[in-house]
Amino acid sequence: MNLFADVALASGDGTPVVQVPETAVIDTGDRQVVIRDLGDGKFAPQDVVVGRQNAGMIEVQDGIAAGDRVVTTSTFLIDAESNLNAALAALTAPEADQ
Repeated sequence: MNLFADVALASGDGTPVVQVPETAVIDTGDRQVVIRDLGDGKFAPQDVVVGRQNAGMIEVQDGIAAGDRVVTTSTFLIDAESNLNAALAALTAPEADQ
């Protein structure tokens, strides 16, 4: 005996949410961060509070608003360059004792 059914599952209440691709969120283990595009080649990390995930997208409950521009690919490169620049600045900074 073969049984078939068409099933539709509703999730959420239909209220629009801010969402970004999963690739836009950097999860450090302690916090979740997206890289905001400030324009003119400038970027800034932004802590976010994430919610539901589905189909490659993540709901952002706090930290960014609809219309904010975020980096969706190569976030690890921007994060790595930022860490490298901070490390190089620390190495070349004059010592306070001088």
